[in-house]
Amino acid sequence: MTSALYALGPRRVTRLMTVVGTATIVLVMLPILRGAWRVVAWAAAAVLSVVSGLCRVLLGVHYLSDVVAGWILGAAVVLATTAAFEAWRRGEGRRPATPIREGTEPEAHASIAGNDQARSA
Repeated sequence: MTSALYALGPRRVTRLMTVVGTATIVLVMLPILRGAWRVVAWAAAAVLSVVSGLCRVLLGVHYLSDVVAGWILGAAVVLATTAAFEAWRRGEGRRPATPIREGTEPEAHASIAGNDQARSA
């Protein structure tokens, strides 16, 4: 695995992890966000990824094609991971979730929000 990441180069891995990291945080936090805050969370993740990539291009340290490749690869990793998690949920007999709107585990709302009763259940 280390050699595969090394072959990508440290710069591509950084862009990849920016996309993966921001999307993962949003997917984990969606169960406790309501209404417009969900849109704000997705918009903030997108803006962070786009701005970080464009800054690299404007600084002249990356080609635009490298940045776009990092974005595409990062999005592919997030989509594949979300699809795998959804398949696992269905295999466990849980209701299908809509990760874009609910996050990857909507049942976790109470425990993420700090509700002590949900933790003891």
